[in-house]
Amino acid sequence: MNMTNKLPRESNLELLRLFSMLLITVYHFSGALLPSATLSGAQTVLHIGVVCFILISGYFGIKTKIKGLIRLFGVIAFYGFSLYVVSVLWNGDAWDKMTLFRSFLPFSNNFYWFIFYYAQLYLIAPLLNKAIERMSRRDLLLTLLVFFYLCIYIGIIWYYNRYTAGKSLLLFIYIYLIGRYLRLYSPIAESTRRRTLRRSLCAWAAIAAIAYVGCVFTPPTVSGYIYRFSFHYNSPLLILMAIAVFNVFRCIKLQNKTINWMATSALAVYLIHEHPYIKEQLYVAPIAHFNSTHPTALTILFIIGYALAIFFTCILIDKIRGQTVKLLHLEKISEACEKKIEQIIEYIKKK
Repeated sequence: MNMTNKLPRESNLELLRLFSMLLITVYHFSGALLPSATLSGAQTVLHIGVVCFILISGYFGIKTKIKGLIRLFGVIAFYGFSLYVVSVLWNGDAWDKMTLFRSFLPFSNNFYWFIFYYAQLYLIAPLLNKAIERMSRRDLLLTLLVFFYLCIYIGIIWYYNRYTAGKSLLLFIYIYLIGRYLRLYSPIAESTRRRTLRRSLCAWAAIAAIAYVGCVFTPPTVSGYIYRFSFHYNSPLLILMAIAVFNVFRCIKLQNKTINWMATSALAVYLIHEHPYIKEQLYVAPIAHFNSTHPTALTILFIIGYALAIFFTCILIDKIRGQTVKLLHLEKISEACEKKIEQIIEYIKKK
């Protein structure tokens, strides 16, 4: 689902969208393994996907529209409901009315924490965009400094427990603002593209190495701090690593219709594989079983291959869903809802 404004779609960043979702999928699959220092180090490197997603949104700027909100609601509700039905039929469980009700609440008490906060960001994006338009570069930098204090200093350095994990609207706004800053004040000139690419690759590799080596090969007292400063979504090393990856893909020149076509289904990969009522059967149990009967190295290869298979299968499922919507002309329901909401808004304005 592409909820950004109608600028020409840059395939390099659409590729980053797909790459980020693949990292998220592999990260989730790795959670089926038994905890260990090696696993913690690997998961830290894989944990940048969500931050990259928000950076892309900030870079292009979310343009909130009723039509986009309805479509997002429909997609999330469809997968929330249909996959719950699949899980009940698959496992032979009894129907739970509250769970069924929750599947139709994409923006509140739903199954997905990311959607909960991203929907909030989507709703307040017009206010953020207007504020940024009126800011000078200095004002935006000062605003980023304030958010650094709120998200990183209080959450990671001071380690205030409510901000620790970084799963909050506050962090989403912070990353969104970073994305806007990169778009407005940090363009990549053609003359410096290759140099920026090399530097960004080196920065990505260096930070990833620090995080992995620090988590795996240092004493527990040291590795605990390194993990804290590099794993959580508001960890400074994780954000820097995500920005480095983002700049790598910004430096790539690429226009490809297939990548753009696939990227519109990136959200569906998350909605399908991370649905709480099917993920146990989809990947947790199979990976745990494979790991119990095979060497660790082979399990890693299995996770990567299995993640790729699920990744492309989810995209295919979403394309079938999209074609079904068109064939059944279900978009007319969306258009009718949009028209009705616009009428209500106009009525409120007149009052």
